Amino acid sequence: MNFSERSKYVLADSIKELMEKVPLDKITVTDIVDNCSTTRQTFYRNFKDKYDLVNWYFDKIVQKTIKQMGLSLTLEEGLVKKFEFMKNDKIFFCSAFSSSDFNNLLDYDYHCIFEFYKDVASKANPLSAEVIFYLNFIAADQWI
Repeated sequence: MNFSERSKYVLADSIKELMEKVPLDKITVTDIVDNCSTTRQTFYRNFKDKYDLVNWYFDKIVQKTIKQMGLSLTLEEGLVKKFEFMKNDKIFFCSAFSSSDFNNLLDYDYHCIFEFYKDVASKANPLSAEVIFYLNFIAADQWI
C-alpha cells in the first residue's frame, strides 16, 4: 500500500472512531485531522470533504463485494459479503446512512447499485430509455 492509500485509511479510521460518539453531520474536518494527528492539507490532498472520505471508504467495500459479482462472486455471495462488511462496521454505516447531506452515502450507494445493474444489462443489448427508467426504479427500490 502506498503512502497516499495509507493516509486515506488513517483518515477513515479517524472518522470511524469519531462516528462512535458524534453523528457524521456534526463532525468537522478539523475533528478528523486532530483525532489522527495529521494536517488539513493531507485531508484535502485526498478528499473534497468528509462525505467524499465516507464514500471512498464505502467504495473500498463495494470493490470487494458488488464489483466482484459475476467475476469471483455470485450475486448472492456479493450481497452477503457487502452486508457482512457493513455489519462489522455497524456504527460507521448507521451514522453514514443517516446523513442528510447532499453528498451522502445513501445517494452514493444508489448510484453504485444503478451502475452495476446498468453494466450488467448493457452487456446483452444497448439500453433504451425505458430500460434505464426501470433500472433507476430497481436501484431506488433497494432502499424502500
